Amino acid sequence: MDDSGCLEEKVYYWPRSKNLPATDSLLCVGKTLHLFQMTVSSKDKRVSAAALTSLYTSLGATSERYEHLNLYYVVPPDVFESFELGAESWPPTDQQPDALRTHLYVLKGGERG
Repeated sequence: MDDSGCLEEKVYYWPRSKNLPATDSLLCVGKTLHLFQMTVSSKDKRVSAAALTSLYTSLGATSERYEHLNLYYVVPPDVFESFELGAESWPPTDQQPDALRTHLYVLKGGERG
């Protein structure tokens, strides 16, 4: 992060802590914040509006700072077709405006190594 607490642009962040809510890594490009959640399973993945709201608050991810918020679930090719995303607290409520404007995507990752 820079001196103002903002994420530096075009820097791929991979947090040292494994307990960052809702994401494994993140990237800021312009006014877009990209969040990545890696998974190897097609079952029991949940998206939580509460966890996203907590994360956005800790990052200062306001609508003035980021116009677009994208959450990508990156899954291996062998589970891509069967991947299902459950909803723990989704869709978000009006009290979770930043989670409400998050776009969700599922990406097919590369081959397992």
